[in-house]
Amino acid sequence: MMGTLRQRIFVGLISVAVLAMLINLLPLYWLMQSGFQQQLTVSSQTQARMLAEMSTASLLFDQPQSASEILNALTESPDVKAAMLFRLDNDNLSLFAGYGEQTESEHLPLLSSTQHIQFTSGYLHLIAPVQLQEQMLGSLYLKVSLTRINQELYRAAIIAGGALLLALLVTFWLARRLSSSLLTPIHQLKQVITAVASTKDYSQRVSHKFAAELGELVNSFNTMLGVIETNIQQRQQHENQILKLNLELEQRVKERTQQLTDSLNNLQDTQMKLIEQEKMASLGSLVAGVAHEINTPVGVAVTASSHLRDVLQQSEREFHAMTLTKQRLQTFYNTVQESSDIIYRNLERAAEQVSSFKMVAVDQSSEEARTFLLKEYLQSIILSLRPHFKLTRHEVELDVPQDLQLHSFPGCFSQIFTNLIMNSLIHGFADIEQGRILIQAHCEDNQLIINYYDNGQGIHPSIKDKIFDPFVTTNRQQGGSGLGTYILYNLVTQVLKGRIDLLDDERQGAHFLLMLPLIKPHTEH
Repeated sequence: MMGTLRQRIFVGLISVAVLAMLINLLPLYWLMQSGFQQQLTVSSQTQARMLAEMSTASLLFDQPQSASEILNALTESPDVKAAMLFRLDNDNLSLFAGYGEQTESEHLPLLSSTQHIQFTSGYLHLIAPVQLQEQMLGSLYLKVSLTRINQELYRAAIIAGGALLLALLVTFWLARRLSSSLLTPIHQLKQVITAVASTKDYSQRVSHKFAAELGELVNSFNTMLGVIETNIQQRQQHENQILKLNLELEQRVKERTQQLTDSLNNLQDTQMKLIEQEKMASLGSLVAGVAHEINTPVGVAVTASSHLRDVLQQSEREFHAMTLTKQRLQTFYNTVQESSDIIYRNLERAAEQVSSFKMVAVDQSSEEARTFLLKEYLQSIILSLRPHFKLTRHEVELDVPQDLQLHSFPGCFSQIFTNLIMNSLIHGFADIEQGRILIQAHCEDNQLIINYYDNGQGIHPSIKDKIFDPFVTTNRQQGGSGLGTYILYNLVTQVLKGRIDLLDDERQGAHFLLMLPLIKPHTEH
């Protein structure tokens, strides 16, 4: 638990004082320790350098007694506890002279061309090279005690502790005086706040007079109570107004929602009617073209059959009149053969048109799936659209495997490719004499991939991003509805469960990519 306010003020002041003292004393203690260590390091380096220079002659002339006398001079330096002089013989160091207590120095780099210093617990270890004109003669090892430095630091710590204790006593006395002068008026404020919180009576006020700062606090508190009281009254009035407005708003929202629902339903009905009209218009155009295409072979067949009937009647009259010659009979046979061939060829052509139209028209009006060969079906669609190509030099090329068989909705394929081809004829080839359409198809990863290309004028940049939106067209003046690609998109995504994209990889013309999942036919048992 946090305790009372008095306790928190008291603890806070003490903590701040202790923290301030530590912030000042700890860096000072660290600086003192670093200074003592640096001073000892400098003096030990100087001492080691002098001893190494004095020991050069002893090592050079092999005088260990002289070297021992030089090291014994360290008795004047009480901090030096041990000294060892090593001699270098054939890359091996051997102890040449020593002073003071024995020490382990195997863990130090005894042979070095520079001085090496290391601090351990309570000691400074120093290695100095013994050289003569850059020739290594050996190494000098010193072990220096840190006891004197630690004693100095201990005295400094005692002084700092006394200063810290004195600061704590002064802070304790100030904290008691300050908390007493502050908490008395705060306690009275607490009583009023508690009464206001329990009774919700914001008309209460604090009447006691305090020092200038606390007097301002009391006046501000009383002013705040007055403002709160006024605000509560105004809030109650506003809440009543808001409640009334909410009721009116709910009613308006219901009315507007109903209006929007009705408008949306009407829009959807209108959109469906327009789509159906577009489909029927496409089918009507197909019917008109096929009817015109059938009319020519049927007319030729009728003419040939009429001529054949006239020739037959003439031959029959000559036969009854006994004037029929062998040459006339041979001419009759030739005319019959030629007329029969003409009638057969033209009726076969008309039957081909009728069969293609029947397949495409029935599939467009049917929503049932069946199995069919894609290339053969595309050829039927192109044949049904041949009247639109009759007076042009445009051509359609199919790059589809002959044996590519699908189980899908052929009516969707008929509507899709009819829309694509008619869009190319109407929009893409508007000012082009010889247009080319290429349809490629193959299966990959259980998907049917279809690429549709034309080398026409391409899609206008203003509608590329919304080409599949309804009522988007650049040919509205010539009667374009803008529903062709929208119907195309719905058939691909909704019925065939695939996707269609307009790719921007052609310099001229348009490129549509269709990716359709393959459907396995249901087997009947």
